[in-house]
Amino acid sequence: MTSALIVDMDRRSSETMRSMLERAGVSVRAVYDPAELGDINADSGFALILISPSFLGVSGVDVLDYLRSVVPDARLAVIMDCKDHGEEENYRRRGAGFALVKPFSQKSVDDLLKMALAPNLGDEETGFMGMIGKSPVMTSLFATIRSLAETDASVLIHGQTGVGKELIASAIHHLSRRKQKRLVTINCGALSESLLESELFGHERGAFTGAFRAKAGKFEYGNGGTVFLDEIGEISPDVQIRLLKVIESGEVERLGSNRVIKTDTRMIFATNRDLAEDVKNGRFRRDLYYRINVIPVRAPALTERKEDIPALAEHFMRIYASRYERNVTAISPSAMEWLIGRKWEGNVRELENVIERGVVVASSDTLTLENLDPAREGTGDGEVGPISGVTYKEMVGQVMSVYEKRYFTRLLEDCGGNVSLAARKAELDRKTLYGRLADYGIDPSLFRKKPNV
Repeated sequence: MTSALIVDMDRRSSETMRSMLERAGVSVRAVYDPAELGDINADSGFALILISPSFLGVSGVDVLDYLRSVVPDARLAVIMDCKDHGEEENYRRRGAGFALVKPFSQKSVDDLLKMALAPNLGDEETGFMGMIGKSPVMTSLFATIRSLAETDASVLIHGQTGVGKELIASAIHHLSRRKQKRLVTINCGALSESLLESELFGHERGAFTGAFRAKAGKFEYGNGGTVFLDEIGEISPDVQIRLLKVIESGEVERLGSNRVIKTDTRMIFATNRDLAEDVKNGRFRRDLYYRINVIPVRAPALTERKEDIPALAEHFMRIYASRYERNVTAISPSAMEWLIGRKWEGNVRELENVIERGVVVASSDTLTLENLDPAREGTGDGEVGPISGVTYKEMVGQVMSVYEKRYFTRLLEDCGGNVSLAARKAELDRKTLYGRLADYGIDPSLFRKKPNV
């Protein structure tokens, strides 16, 4: 019998979950007190662990990391009080592949079990700290991460956009002795020079126009933990000088202050640029390059690990089917062949976006090539249906329905799910548009813009 562990301080919620799991034929143990975690180990036989954020970080122990280490073969799901895609993404990076949102229903629990305990999950989808892959390059990368986590040396992660450099940094931190402290992340390429200086080093009140109160920088905030600077190749020469001082001395001075603040942080950097070439061109300081490039790590492009694409695609399919409450459970052979053969310039991030879109627009329980590739919508075999015994008028109706659905889907994508705006663009009244959307089973809420997190 399948066995599950519930780790939640809320007894009432746990008992509700227990009864639903037992109704689905699962043996359940519930833990309400951190002290009870000591006798949990790999021999406990749990296939699934459901953990509430109320347990995360209790008594100075990172319970998520602990459970992942002592029961490595169990699938992890986080119990959330409300839908929060930002928090869900954070837990996912740390190895929790699934989320269950309160209030529970028997259907939501059954769907979770169906996804989390899929037969192919254990053999084909090997997860390591939120990363998926069994290819030689990924196996080598995982071994490198384990080794790096034992040291405090600076790491420079090289890799194309979308390969998962932040996941690598997160894995190094959460396997290190600093895992009980913060992992602080900042994208250096997303901020102006002045704002980046303020974010990194902090500022005092009145240091510049708009500085109405003092603010600690990332190095202060992450003291004792890890600071991850993404897109390090984009920082200006002036910021490079200040950063070099922090690396060499561990001392920070806020903008507008002469007071020296001592910090103790492990530093991880990432870039998609050729920094060695930038050094030759005088764009990046040679001394800073040598200080950050103590241990170089290369994140492989998706084209170098195509054997991992099926597991990645199915992993993302399960995530977004759960998030959008869509009954999508498989990927057609032709769609999988297309995924494996495609050149992924945006790497894993692009693959994830394609699968997310496919789940949203899918009209059956199987993702087809037409769902994944907009250029092929309406051109796939079986889209129009058989033509033998069909009148010309019926054939026209079938063709029109294919392109109508495609039109309304694209329209909602362009309008971010805003039906009023879509109706104006289509020159239809809202009632008519809602009726056509209902005919095709299109839910406008699935196209609404997600907040930036």
